[in-house]
Order: sequence, then C-alpha cells, then structure tokens
Amino acid sequence: MKKWILISLLQIIAMAVQSQDASFSQFYLNPMSVNPALTGAINGAQRFGISYRNQWSQLLRENAFSTYRFDYDTRFHVNDDFIGVGASVFTDKSGSLNLRQSEVQTTLSYGRQIMGNPRSKQYQYIVAAFQGGIGQRQLNLNASTWGSQSNNGSYDPNMTTHENLFVNDFNNKIYADASLGLLWYGVFNKNNVYVGTGYFHLNQPRQSLTNSGNSVIARRLAIHGGGTIQIGSVLSLVPQIIVQSQAKAFEMNLGTGLRMAFDKNNTIFAQIGLWNRFGNSINSSLNWQSLIIAAKIDMNDWAFAVAYDMNVSIIGNISRAGGLELNISYLLPAAKRIRNHCPTF
Repeated sequence: MKKWILISLLQIIAMAVQSQDASFSQFYLNPMSVNPALTGAINGAQRFGISYRNQWSQLLRENAFSTYRFDYDTRFHVNDDFIGVGASVFTDKSGSLNLRQSEVQTTLSYGRQIMGNPRSKQYQYIVAAFQGGIGQRQLNLNASTWGSQSNNGSYDPNMTTHENLFVNDFNNKIYADASLGLLWYGVFNKNNVYVGTGYFHLNQPRQSLTNSGNSVIARRLAIHGGGTIQIGSVLSLVPQIIVQSQAKAFEMNLGTGLRMAFDKNNTIFAQIGLWNRFGNSINSSLNWQSLIIAAKIDMNDWAFAVAYDMNVSIIGNISRAGGLELNISYLLPAAKRIRNHCPTF
C-alpha cells in the first residue's frame, strides 16, 4: 500500500511542477539556454562557458539544488553572413534522493546580415537556429529512508526497508528534445542592442519515471533583450531582461549593470549590477521573488562572474535561503583579418 501511495505522491508532485526547466540568474551568460539563435553570436572565433548554481544550501545543506552547465559555440563566415555551431551539457540535481535531469544538446544557427555600413560602423543581423539533443531523468530510491528502519527510535540503515519492489517500479528515463530560436541584433559603433525569442521542448518529451506516468516537459517560451549603452569614455550601461512562460509558471528577470573600462584598448572591464526576479511559482499572482546582486570582471579573453540571489518572496523564514551562482567563460580571438559584429554580454 505504501508503495502505491508514494508513486501517486511523486506523480502529483511531478504534475504540480509541470517539469519546469532550471534557470540561471545570470541568464545572459548562458546564451544557448535562453535562445538557440545566440549560438555563434560572438566577437571571436570560439566561446567556452561553465556555470554553476547552488540554491537554498542554507536550508537544505548537502541536499541543496545544484545546477551545472557547459557551453561551447563557434562561427563560420559565409561572405557577410555566418553559420554558428554549438554544444552544451547540462545537469540539475536536487533532494536527498538525487533527482537528476541531464541533457546533451547541439545547436545550428544561421545569421543573415540585413545591414552593413563599415563607414559608420553599423550592422544588423537576423539569426535563426535549431537545437536538438537527448536528456535523462533519474532518481536514486536506494537512498530513501523508511519508518521500518527505526530501531528503538533511531534510524538504522542496516535494517531492511521491506520496500524492494518499490524500486523496480521506477526507471531512468531517456528522451529526445528539440527547440527553436530567432534573434535580431544591431551594432551601432560602440553601442549594441538585441532582442530574441527561444521556443523550447517543441516535442514535449515524456520524462515520467514510472512506467504508468505521463509527465512531460512543458513547452517553454523565452523572450529576451538587452544591449550596451555608452554613457561616457569609460562607462556603459548593460541592461538585460528575460520573460519566460512554461505551463502555468511565469518568470521575469530584469535589471542592469554598470560597466567600467580600465584600459585604452577596452580589454579589461569591471561590472556590477542589480537584477530583480518576479514570478508566480508560489501562487497564481505575480510577486517579487528575489533581488540579485551580480559582478563580473573581463580580463582580455577571460570573464569571471558571480551572482547571489536574496530571496524576498512570501515564504517566511525560508526567504533567507538564497542562491550562489558562478560563471567562467573564455573567448578565443578571431583572426585579425576577420571582423565579427556582435553584441556583448
């Protein structure tokens, strides 16, 4: 009886969260998770990025939500246009039972120049992209604890659970996934602006862990924009916004950073900014969920970024349980004879 109660409970939880994607506060540093069409939109030859996020470690300790992501993309010029190719590896883990979702994806994009004026240094592009890959969802029920393992009021892991059949009702789920992206961006001398949309999980892959479950990954629509606005010889504003909708969940993250250049060649920058996340994950109405403090240092072709979420939502004492996020990226320079015209992040 307990077996089927737990199966039903896990299915209800899966339906409640609608298999939502994990998200990064520094979304602008995880381009292919925001919009596949950002693949190849780089001011260089190749881009490497690693991101790590740890959520609610003060509350859940070693069972905190942990997210890792690795991205790589490059571009090939076709006259004034370009083809972008990218790959990403993503894994998200949560809870004492190590509920884990992992994905490997590849992306192909094509950027078409719709305006180019070398004299005024103004360029505009339209980019379209397709992203496809495979994912896996798994749960370690061998790490579960049961009331039958109580020995004189204390937990004894050596005692039998009498629930061996329960484990066999779950399987690692492997699924295929497909997404699309569209992007417009313009570079106007020292300023740039972009806006785009990503449409993820077109095929709504089934990822239920039970043989009888029907849990799917809901389609996710992401609309984003940003740019760089020069406000002085060494200062610039870097505003960013993303609006996302997935099943019944809605999220908006917006803010701006202040960037300062430290050398005449514009190879060393320091940036600090504030972002705000709004969402409806607690109830049906939109509410302010977190204030995000982010800082970033660019040194030649390397970039190091850190962000911390201060939860301000309505969940009481838990609101003090924030999230730490780290990002490291490297941009391999393009050959001197090749000039890329892309936005900066």
